[in-house]
Amino acid sequence: MGVPITFLDKYNPEQFEIIGCADYTGKYGSDEIGICRIGEEWIAKYRAQGGRGHYTANMTSLVYYDTSGNAKNTFKRILIKRRASK
Repeated sequence: MGVPITFLDKYNPEQFEIIGCADYTGKYGSDEIGICRIGEEWIAKYRAQGGRGHYTANMTSLVYYDTSGNAKNTFKRILIKRRASK
């Protein structure tokens, strides 16, 4: 699950495991956990609808298309996983 960095204020290591960062490509980053590059298609759609943020097709970030087909991006996310109950 992707959570905002403010999650760290409430982080309980007995309940959750931090598995990485969505926008980082090094160890514990997107390459290691399977997040793909943004790609040309998303960039083209984002620019066509007026998006002006700094994105390139080779960047990794959690981006998506909403239910209307609009290209959307998220703020920086920390990826966590719930620990199994004991």
